[in-house]
Amino acid sequence: LAESKHLSFEIEQITKELSKYPDGALCCSKNGKYIKWFHSIQKKRLYISQHNQTFLSQMAHKQYLLWMLENLKSQKHAIDSLLNSYPNQDISVDLFLADNPAFSSLFSSTRQFTPPSFSEVCTNWLSAPYIPNPMHPENLIHSSISGRKLRSKSEALIDSFLYSTNIPSKYEAPLVLGNVTIYPDFTLFHPVTGRIKYWEHFGLMDDPIYRQKASQKIDLYLSHEIIPNIDLIITTETKSNPLSIAKIQNIITEFLN
Repeated sequence: LAESKHLSFEIEQITKELSKYPDGALCCSKNGKYIKWFHSIQKKRLYISQHNQTFLSQMAHKQYLLWMLENLKSQKHAIDSLLNSYPNQDISVDLFLADNPAFSSLFSSTRQFTPPSFSEVCTNWLSAPYIPNPMHPENLIHSSISGRKLRSKSEALIDSFLYSTNIPSKYEAPLVLGNVTIYPDFTLFHPVTGRIKYWEHFGLMDDPIYRQKASQKIDLYLSHEIIPNIDLIITTETKSNPLSIAKIQNIITEFLN
């Protein structure tokens, strides 16, 4: 319930922020490697010069806020659906003792158990300390809006989107699989189900040696029943095919649903 209220608050804040932006939407058309930007408003498409960076940036941020708003609404819908389908019945000790009076003398008020809320479980998971990957800390040079330092621009982009969409995550937290300890790029706590998932981004797939190591790591996940597209998100890139913002957005949208 607390999470639903928090999402309502964020939805309200973003809706207020959107009211400050110009009407219409930003769209583009591609011609080979060239991109033309247009302001779509009242069924018209008005060309925007590349020199008008202020307006372009403003409209791009509006599109991002609209995308974020849609995702937050999807989260809230999922949580509200879960709350509506969950039986709203008393599960207190008093009810238990009413059904089982012989147990009354065995219960002390100081020992009554209250299960943690979903929000508390999430908070406890996030606050649990861990020792991140100790290898080559000097490579942690790319900043995310979360405040983290990451090893690549693509990882920083992924982390920024996870942070902005309120998906709890840990970066390079240890994971023991059999007698091997690995460090997934991201360990994720699903904000609706609480299920733990992993995200590996393989960013040097042009390199045969790197590609072989990536394959071995995926095989290790599979051997411990951590299945791609179920428990494991995998993204890849090469120099000529970098990871795109649209790809990250689609993955996160699917993840939240």
